[in-house]
Amino acid sequence: MRRFTVGQPRCGPSRLLLGLLLVPLVVLLSSCVRYQSSIDIKSKDDITVNVDVAMQTSSLGLGGMPTSPEEFCQDISSSAGPKITITPYADDAYTGCRITAAGSLDDGVISNAGMGDTLQLVDGVWVYRSAPGDLGSVTGMMFDSFRVDVTFPGEVLTHNGSSTVSNRTVTWTSPNDLLSAEGLHATGKDRDPVLALLP
Repeated sequence: MRRFTVGQPRCGPSRLLLGLLLVPLVVLLSSCVRYQSSIDIKSKDDITVNVDVAMQTSSLGLGGMPTSPEEFCQDISSSAGPKITITPYADDAYTGCRITAAGSLDDGVISNAGMGDTLQLVDGVWVYRSAPGDLGSVTGMMFDSFRVDVTFPGEVLTHNGSSTVSNRTVTWTSPNDLLSAEGLHATGKDRDPVLALLP
C-alpha cells in the first residue's frame, strides 16, 4: 500500500479553520471566508494541488483579522516546504493566499500544500479523505464560497455528502460536508495501464 499525504494540520484547512476560532463571532457570522481547492491526479508520478483561501477584503483589520495579504499568508509561508509556491494577493473582493504544488505519490513534495487530507493508491484504486476533526464553533455559515475538486485518473467509484461528479472529477460545494463527522471521501480508479502507454 502506498500512502501519500496531501497537507499537514499545521497549514491545511484544519489549521486554517482552527485559526478562525480566534476571530470574533460577529466577523465569522458575516460569511467572509472563501476556500477553494483542487487535487488533480494524473498518475502516481503526476499530482497537482491548488488551494485558494481568502477572506473578504472589506473584513481586513476587523476584530484582529489580518490587515494585509502578507499577514494573512504569514503562518502558511513559515511552515511550507521548499517546493511549495505561496502567493499573497488582494483585490476588491478578497484578500488571501494561493498555494500551488506538484509532485508524485512517493516523494511527498506537496505534503505541506494541501488540506490535511490523505490520498492513497490501493490495488489500483485511489482513496481520498479529508476529515478536519473537531473545529469547535466553526460552521458552514462562515463561508461565502467553498469548493473542493478531486480529479482521478480513471472512473469515479464512490463519493459522499452532497458532492457531484462530472467525468472523472468529484466536487463538493458545501462546507457542511467537510465539517461533518465523515468529512470528504471519494474513490476512483487508477488510469488503465494500457491507455497510459498511448501518446
